[in-house]
Amino acid sequence: MPVVSISEAARLSGVARSTLYRKHEQGKITFSALADGQPGIDTAELYRVYPQQSLQDSANTIVATAATRDTAAGERKIAELQLELRLTREQLTAAAQRETWLQRQVENLTESLKLLEHRPVDQPQPDQELLKQVEDLQKALDLLSTQQVAQEQSPRGFWARLFRRG
Repeated sequence: MPVVSISEAARLSGVARSTLYRKHEQGKITFSALADGQPGIDTAELYRVYPQQSLQDSANTIVATAATRDTAAGERKIAELQLELRLTREQLTAAAQRETWLQRQVENLTESLKLLEHRPVDQPQPDQELLKQVEDLQKALDLLSTQQVAQEQSPRGFWARLFRRG
């Protein structure tokens, strides 16, 4: 049988709440805990102490109400789970789209890298003799620039400094 609150038990039995508390202190009725931890009375215990036909009818009503309350709680839970499922599916779809986009990016970059690394076979190799001539010319140019710098930095003589010549 379902557990009802003290107030509901008083209404069902037709007595005051204080009467139920007094019966509990005398040990004639026992309290149980509701789902939220509040004290309550099992309807079977209430019927044992107050055997009335109306109490039985009320107990049946309480059972139906409890079943309805459980159904409503179940429906809320189902709605929450459906919402969570929908959000999860949306996230999965977004992740799949990101993965597809990233795969395309990897393919594009791989293709670009292949194009950069590709060297045509018929491309002529630079002539070694020509390279040697370029190196020799570079060395000669470096030598000339070094000599010119050395001449510019040579100290001028006394008379050249005196008469400001070149």
